Amino acid sequence: MKTWYAAGTSGWRFDVADEISHNWWHDLRPYAKAGKSTGPLVGEVWYDASKYLLGDQLDAVMNYRFRKNILGFARGVGFKDNDNNGSNEIVGLTPTSFDAALASVREDYPKAATNAMMNLVDSHDTNRALMN
Repeated sequence: MKTWYAAGTSGWRFDVADEISHNWWHDLRPYAKAGKSTGPLVGEVWYDASKYLLGDQLDAVMNYRFRKNILGFARGVGFKDNDNNGSNEIVGLTPTSFDAALASVREDYPKAATNAMMNLVDSHDTNRALMN
């Protein structure tokens, strides 16, 4: 990490962060922050990532919960997904339920983490948002 920080890296995005133990993240954070205190640590966690965002592990996550809410509102019923806890169906959201779903995500995550989230609509790991 020191080498890459010295070369100009701003921070880190970790693939499959939830497949690494919390103890490892607890150990990595002080090491990473010693190299660059402002360098964000962003993890790929597809579900509720609250336990990673308590200030002792990651700074933010790829906000897949946000993604599901956006697609539920914009695409509505019938959009097939590939990461919806096995059902592969995005739940259609009305404006009121969309607002409540977004509020739930904000309530679950600390404000600093929410402000640093990697909000995405699709990626190479998901069905594309504009897919038929």
